[in-house]
Amino acid sequence: MAVMRFDPFTDTNIDRLFDRIVSGTAVSRSTSMPMDVYRRGNEYIVEMELPGVEEDDIDIRIERNALSVTAERTAQHRDDDEQVVCERAHLQVTRQLYLGEDVTADDVEARYERGVLTLRIPIAKEKQPRRIQLGGAAKQPAIDAQSTERTMSESTESGSSGDDAAAATS
Repeated sequence: MAVMRFDPFTDTNIDRLFDRIVSGTAVSRSTSMPMDVYRRGNEYIVEMELPGVEEDDIDIRIERNALSVTAERTAQHRDDDEQVVCERAHLQVTRQLYLGEDVTADDVEARYERGVLTLRIPIAKEKQPRRIQLGGAAKQPAIDAQSTERTMSESTESGSSGDDAAAATS
């Protein structure tokens, strides 16, 4: 599984930089979706922070080998309200994870609790590590090649050609 860390040229990063320049503040309004990704046993676990997002405003999709999470945090105030201070980000964010061939995308589980989205992505059984035992199989006796071979002199004595002898041994 691959995770895109940072692309300075995405629209959200350019917008964030522009907002900081225009507002003249050093405080940035985070437009990212902070996450942890780790492997536990035979699955990857992804935890994404989405504080203030309602469960109905989260969209999770898998297309080909990309898992996309889109979440929207909407403002509670109305357009006709007089805004005194508005520092919280009210926006839509998307995060993509590129899934490798070692996962089972059909069995992804998602849970959202207390502002944290948890995804469980199982590793495909055929891609899981397996242990190989040393000396586990009993040694088989080597094939006795002499029991099926005929010498050229035996072939000519019995009246058959060398080609017939080769066919008989195959």
